[in-house]
Amino acid sequence: MSQNTPKARMRQRPKPTHVSGGHDPHRPVGYANPPKANQFQPGKSGNPKGRPKGPKDINTILHERLNMRIKIREGGRTKSVSILEAKIAQLTKSMLEGDDKATNLILRLLQHYRRDAEDAGKPSDRVFSEEDDRQLIEELLRMGGRVPPDTEGS
Repeated sequence: MSQNTPKARMRQRPKPTHVSGGHDPHRPVGYANPPKANQFQPGKSGNPKGRPKGPKDINTILHERLNMRIKIREGGRTKSVSILEAKIAQLTKSMLEGDDKATNLILRLLQHYRRDAEDAGKPSDRVFSEEDDRQLIEELLRMGGRVPPDTEGS
């Protein structure tokens, strides 16, 4: 009992039939053998524009915008700083002028980034103990005319 199973046909490349009129007449030209003059030149890309960039996510946009450089005047001089650095300078100036919201925001930022550094296993830039920090904050609030409610009468 013989079965007639069709043999899988392999696709074969056509044989080159002509030679290029270029500088090497012995080099075949045809399928998978382009003429030497039409091949990519050394140092030239076959895709000069490259892959198109996808849309940016919110994190990328935020980092780009906050790291943009602007010029500010500080102490009679003009200097170029990032937008984030300018905003932090503005916050610290407000804090020194007695703005409690700015003070609280800066203290929360310090606490948050100090915690991030400790979580990442990096040594924190902590110089004072938490007790020293608490005393410093109380002193700053007293200088601004406000005393925290838990320390009044001690």
